[in-house]
Amino acid sequence: DRYYRNRMYDRYVVYTNLYVDDLTGQPITWRDGLSTEFVNANTGQGYLFDGRVIDLATLSPIGQWPAACVLGYDAERGLLFGKREGSLYVIAERGGPVPQVDPPADQPLPDTWITGVHASPAFAVDNTILAESENGAIYRSTDAGASWVRLRGGLPEDEYQTLTVAFSPNYGVDRTLYATGFRGEYWGQGVWRSTDGGDSWQPLWNDLTHLRGEALYFDADFAQSQTLVVQSEFYDVAQQVSGKSYHQSIDGGLTWTLVVTGGYSTPDGTVPLPPVSELLPNGSATPALAVRLGDYRENVLYTVDGSTWQTATVRPAGTDLLHDVLPAPGYPASATAYAISGSSIWRTTDDGATWAQWDDDRFAAPDDFDNKIRSAAITPLLASGGYRLLLGTGTGEVVILDPTTMAWQDVPSAAIAADAPAPAAAVDISLPTPTPLAPEPLSGDPPADLFRPEGGFASFWENSPRIQQDLGWAMQAQPVQGGAAIQRFDNGVMVWVQENGRIYAFLNDGTWRSYEDTFREGDPERDPAFGPPPGKQQPERGFGKVWRENPDLRDAIGWALAKEEPSSAQRQLFERGTMLRVGVFAYTMVGTEESGTWY
Repeated sequence: DRYYRNRMYDRYVVYTNLYVDDLTGQPITWRDGLSTEFVNANTGQGYLFDGRVIDLATLSPIGQWPAACVLGYDAERGLLFGKREGSLYVIAERGGPVPQVDPPADQPLPDTWITGVHASPAFAVDNTILAESENGAIYRSTDAGASWVRLRGGLPEDEYQTLTVAFSPNYGVDRTLYATGFRGEYWGQGVWRSTDGGDSWQPLWNDLTHLRGEALYFDADFAQSQTLVVQSEFYDVAQQVSGKSYHQSIDGGLTWTLVVTGGYSTPDGTVPLPPVSELLPNGSATPALAVRLGDYRENVLYTVDGSTWQTATVRPAGTDLLHDVLPAPGYPASATAYAISGSSIWRTTDDGATWAQWDDDRFAAPDDFDNKIRSAAITPLLASGGYRLLLGTGTGEVVILDPTTMAWQDVPSAAIAADAPAPAAAVDISLPTPTPLAPEPLSGDPPADLFRPEGGFASFWENSPRIQQDLGWAMQAQPVQGGAAIQRFDNGVMVWVQENGRIYAFLNDGTWRSYEDTFREGDPERDPAFGPPPGKQQPERGFGKVWRENPDLRDAIGWALAKEEPSSAQRQLFERGTMLRVGVFAYTMVGTEESGTWY
């Protein structure tokens, strides 16, 4: 009595939706980040490409199947016929006994980025740490990092996925963990829960419309309210609308309600998500801070009165960016917080008015993307009354530091008002004109058909006379949002922007180039004549076509260092250039449509 339809958008970024309609064609429900290889009306099951089987009534995982390309179905005998890697599979639709889940595997942390690290709320007693790795796995230590196991037990396993894990705030009692994640832009992993410290996991997908989860938030009194929120990304292929959403659960994740969507553009501007604290009856388990990251993660802002923000003296070196601001245990009474970048750590003990900085030689090389701090956390108070900093590195380590023994250097305390010009970042190239314009802010109203920028780039433009002089007025009030892809190279990055169909190359020498994306499905994705050296890759598809057809670019940017990654982009045109944000990276692009300089 239902129709199940897959819908897909496929370019550099691939989105998948599963729509469920009644027999008259009226929609019943849908899922983002889900599609089926085969719908079996006889068993009420759907078979997924990743080997999972879902119940068609609830759209939740119920088991596994030997994933194959289904070639035929014998309904009378209940047999599926499929092909995989040159072999023919004959599969009984009723399946067999559910096998026991795999226990945690004794494995050291992999030699890859540690993208997340978390300390147990009961760390002083259980010494438990969780680490998320770039290869899509979650690791657990119960001896404060001395040894590790990789968690399995039914948890999705895919080297291309991204998983985020979180302790229940009541973990010391309930031993409960939650995980959510995604595989690129096209596949959602939903929400999973473990009630035995991570040994076994169960899917919690009931009424979870958007399966590409990226963050979990808990009520401050989670033990009583059982309220948590998952933040997800979504793309509605039929409506061509992308954004973010909050699903709320008031029963520990057993059921979900899609409460609000946001993060998408309308003729009236961008619709933001509300503060997640509005969905948590007792507020967030994480206290509100008087310090926060600046819009482009290049500085830290602090407030004295809760309304006026000032720029603190935290200044990452070169192109280094901040990725965390973390409160110390006892905040806000302690007024102590830490700001973390890839190379340095800063500490304030007075809510951001003054700071001290810690540096370490192992993270200092600006061009070494691996020997960097990639994630951080702070433990609860220990029995001694102290606490520890946990740092996840790009080389597969979790480093544990005692802040009382770290060599802190005071940072000069002259603060900069948020509405005053911020110091311009140093650039190691000459500007395109021999006599740059004086860094005076643009005053008055913009000329006809031009705009003072609004939205994501507004504060950056307003606070930087240099950007105002370099770019001029905006040619559109709001930035345009859409999909993107990014790939790292020896000497820069390449970015594909979906909404204008162009590929940008940002070189480390401070110049950029732009190319039309002419790749079409069916074109060669790569050229075997180009053999990359060990540890490097040949770019593929649209990036590869531009790279192969432009020898000057190929010589300048070098080989790819990793596969291309899906992302999202905001782009806003100005009189003399463009502002472009791809994920957490922002580029001020001075020049024509084809080339120029960036910072």
